[in-house]
Amino acid sequence: MQPADLQALSADFNRAMQLQGAGRLADAQALYQDILARAPGHVGALHLLGVCHFQQGRFAEGVPLVEKALALKPDYAEAHNNLGNGLKALRRIDEAIAHYHRALDIRPDFADVRNNLGVALAEVGRHEEALPHFERALALAPNRADTLNNAAATLARLGRHAEAIALLEKSVALQPRYADAYNNFGGVLRELGRHEEALAKFDQALAIRPDYVAALYNRGNGLAALNRNEEALASYDRAIALDPDHAQSYNNRGIVLQALMHPDQAIVSLDRAIDLDPDRAESWCNRANAYRDTHRFDAALADYGQAIAARGDYPEALFNRSILHLLRGEFAQGWREYEQRWRFDKFIARSSGTLSRRVIDRMQLAPERSAFMGRKCLVVGEQGVGDQVMFASVLADLRRDAAAVTCLCAGKLRGLFARSFPDIRFVDLDQAADGLLDAVDVVVAIGSLAHAYRQSSADFPGAAYLRPAPEKVAAWRQRLGAGDGRRVIGLSWRGGTVETRGAGRSLGLEDLLPVLRSVDARFVSLQYGDVATEIAAFNAGHGQDIVCFPPGEIELFDDLAPLVAATDGVLSVQTALIHLCGAIGQSCLTLVPRQPEWRYGISGETMPWYGSVRLLRQGADGDWAPLIAQAGESLRTRFAAR
Repeated sequence: MQPADLQALSADFNRAMQLQGAGRLADAQALYQDILARAPGHVGALHLLGVCHFQQGRFAEGVPLVEKALALKPDYAEAHNNLGNGLKALRRIDEAIAHYHRALDIRPDFADVRNNLGVALAEVGRHEEALPHFERALALAPNRADTLNNAAATLARLGRHAEAIALLEKSVALQPRYADAYNNFGGVLRELGRHEEALAKFDQALAIRPDYVAALYNRGNGLAALNRNEEALASYDRAIALDPDHAQSYNNRGIVLQALMHPDQAIVSLDRAIDLDPDRAESWCNRANAYRDTHRFDAALADYGQAIAARGDYPEALFNRSILHLLRGEFAQGWREYEQRWRFDKFIARSSGTLSRRVIDRMQLAPERSAFMGRKCLVVGEQGVGDQVMFASVLADLRRDAAAVTCLCAGKLRGLFARSFPDIRFVDLDQAADGLLDAVDVVVAIGSLAHAYRQSSADFPGAAYLRPAPEKVAAWRQRLGAGDGRRVIGLSWRGGTVETRGAGRSLGLEDLLPVLRSVDARFVSLQYGDVATEIAAFNAGHGQDIVCFPPGEIELFDDLAPLVAATDGVLSVQTALIHLCGAIGQSCLTLVPRQPEWRYGISGETMPWYGSVRLLRQGADGDWAPLIAQAGESLRTRFAAR
């Protein structure tokens, strides 16, 4: 090639780079192609034409061009870096990492490559390896907002949240309109449980970039964590409107619809999530939960199987499948997988209280009776007080086998439990349990006792096992005016929390008005919490005289149980009161929603745990009127017969 031709080629190459730098990619691409027509081995044109394709999202077309440039010039660090970027975009991460390393072999202090290598390593979960590359990149270029953001994301993954926050604060200070950093900032705060602050960061990201799908998705997650489910649904819907193929939004939208008691709509959303990403185990598990709530049990079991196949060791799916088996009274299958609850963080965070990791790690899962024979046992209470009351029915079985039993339980249960099981030592669950470990042979969660002692329906005695103090029962009967010829009926109309779908199992007092007006009885509130104002307003508005006692008088179950025993019977929704009634043998009518908690089974008027509890089941979601009429008729018939 003549000198004049070389000079023209150089001028055209410089012009093409200027066009590319100005964002005129089509013009730059045409000029690079013209250069290559004249000089097919022009390394710079091959490299930057490949980068042009990358900039237009055409990575598969760009990669061979950069590879050709590197074949001609193997020590071209910039080309190795850009090829790594193209390969990473094609999800060929291992190849990308190899090219970043090659670039660093040539230029160890190439800050861009350090940053890009850190990102690639983090994407495949190699966070410990990624962090030193971010640290080196920041040593070379300490004021790069993107590297600060990337390093923060990796620190958060490693659980080093305070350091992550410090880097994110610096990142947004350097670049106040950096939407990605605000989005990551919100993610770190959400992991710390600082959900309101997290929402503010997501909102800042969206103020900068309103069409930021990841921030809309994360904002939905933050709202869901605050149980602001309607708002969360709207945020997921906005993300889907912008990206109709955003599988994660469809998945989490399904979870929120489940929480809002719309399982059929949840299934539709989860269908789409699975269509878009059939390898996502969570979506199969979530759809199985929705099928379970719509009583489509075979479909639910199939989906749990798909979830477990997609992620072989998937404790949450196994646990949720156990709930289906227990709901159907299939106890042997159910208890075995119920033990998986101690293998996933969501359950542990929600249900283990103040238990240390050391205590949890000592727990024996899926125990057989032989594990307890002649041994000193520590039983650990778990979940809510209702669960502890229910599973306490197995303590007598354990005590017959064990040499000694100590039981950690909720403080409000300790007095009643100690009275009922005098040969078992009870300790407040809020006290540090680690000091008890050295004195025992076996540690077991109270719910795990069922695996050893309740393998079939025949294993449930159904008899009362908690004993209210007789003198307290007599005192309550005197206060209630029992014996004056008028019946006394206990009431509870609200149960659960947002997390346990309390809205679907709760009523207003007004809903119970037909019962109150149809039975000649004195009604007493057994509702937990301070409901004095609510009851006073109701009594005044409807001419009723529901009796209410201060929470301090009945907060401890050693005081509440005698009050319950002093009544002639109880009418309640699903709540811990049902378990207390069954445990002391008090007659109780329970209003059960169509989507019951597993403890109540899926059909029938009884539950295996208790002989004194009768279940009235909802026929259609949200329709309480037939059950309330049935409850009124049942109470009228019962008391008329007496």
